[in-house]
Amino acid sequence: MTQVGLQYRRLLGLVALLPVVLLALPSVAAAQVDPVAVFRQAVDTRNRGDLAGFLALFTPDAVRQDGSCPTGCSGEVLRRSFEQNIAEHFEATVLSAQAAENTVTARAELRSDVFRARGAERVVSNFTVQLRDGKIARWVSTPDTSDPQTAAYQAALQAQAAQAQTADPVAVVAAYVAATNAGDVAAAQALVTPDAVLRFGVGSVASPDGTRFTGPEGVAARLQVTAAAGNVHDEVVAPQASGDRVTWTNLHSNDPFRRLGVAPLVQRGEATVQQGKVAALTLSFTPEDAARLQMAQSLDAKQTFDAALAAGDVDAALATFTPDARFTTPGGAVLTGTAAIRAYLQELIAGGYRATMAESRAVAPDRVVSRGSIALDQFRRLGLASVEATAEVVALGSRITAFTVALTPAAAARVQAAQAAAQRRPAGLPRTGGAELFAQLPLPVAVPAGVALLATGLAAGWSRRRRS
Repeated sequence: MTQVGLQYRRLLGLVALLPVVLLALPSVAAAQVDPVAVFRQAVDTRNRGDLAGFLALFTPDAVRQDGSCPTGCSGEVLRRSFEQNIAEHFEATVLSAQAAENTVTARAELRSDVFRARGAERVVSNFTVQLRDGKIARWVSTPDTSDPQTAAYQAALQAQAAQAQTADPVAVVAAYVAATNAGDVAAAQALVTPDAVLRFGVGSVASPDGTRFTGPEGVAARLQVTAAAGNVHDEVVAPQASGDRVTWTNLHSNDPFRRLGVAPLVQRGEATVQQGKVAALTLSFTPEDAARLQMAQSLDAKQTFDAALAAGDVDAALATFTPDARFTTPGGAVLTGTAAIRAYLQELIAGGYRATMAESRAVAPDRVVSRGSIALDQFRRLGLASVEATAEVVALGSRITAFTVALTPAAAARVQAAQAAAQRRPAGLPRTGGAELFAQLPLPVAVPAGVALLATGLAAGWSRRRRS
């Protein structure tokens, strides 16, 4: 082959490789993201108070570990912790930053309302930030005690903890509650013994034993839970000390309780203080407020179910049930577990289910009854625009454990009459079966119209499939 021919073949080879090179360019560009630039952008975005823009720079599974999240936090807790920073007018000034591959190490001055309230105009922290695919996957910072002002701030925190050891027990409890209200993990941890036992929500209907946390690590875990709940606040009322034991009335609020309209809930507080630190603390619901909370949760579960079914959202409707919930249809068929309930609800929706709620009320803390009317294609074909039904829901906490629906006696009689008329139609006209379902309908148990999801023909069909 001539020299010219060889050069021509080489040129063709280069041209053939060009699309491959061009396709590779975006991934090469992504790999060349400047980690320091991403870190500085994150700092600037948080300084501006742009939470959404700030979190957009993080991976979905990113972890934060610093004074706000001593044991590490992610997801909703991470989001709320940075949201709290912004509310405290947190501002960082980067003093230095450098990268080694996908890891940034930096030093920055930090200012916030929390630092100023403790007498520090600013503190210095060392950052280690790891990136993955151009986004922040891990955000870690620790105080730089080589800085005199930061060292003084840390010493003041330790002195505050030491001073608490000589304080009276009521003051120790008040300081601990104030620290948890502020979401100040470090301050709260400094006020508990290494093996402190902390119990919350004792006496609730859903969880009589409450939740239990131990020691400083338990304090951090508890504050992650409260951060996820949102705006948790405890108020110490009429505290009394007897030796190292403190009792008080506790008024407890959080966003879920506010949404239910029951905040604040009354609890009994009891703590044991040893050498200026909390060694044990228990917050127990009064029986009256435990019942009030469960009643609100039961009604909310029912209303959430009704709204989801009306919207045709089976997943949202099923989310209101416990995994082993029981659903009883008007024909007496008992469906156990969410898989069976899902199939039934899907059949209802496919059958043109509509409900009108007339009344829904709690008759016991864990029990809601409703009445209303339902419409289904099965009824429409019989010439019935709708029929009256009742339902009863039993709930544990915010989840439904049992759901029973029945047609009223009058409605059952109307359906039977309509079905009988359909059976007497001349040959060739459509007929509707299933009259045996209504001949044996149980007496109604009161509950929601939305509950009336237990339609006739659908229930009959389901019952026959269950028996086959």
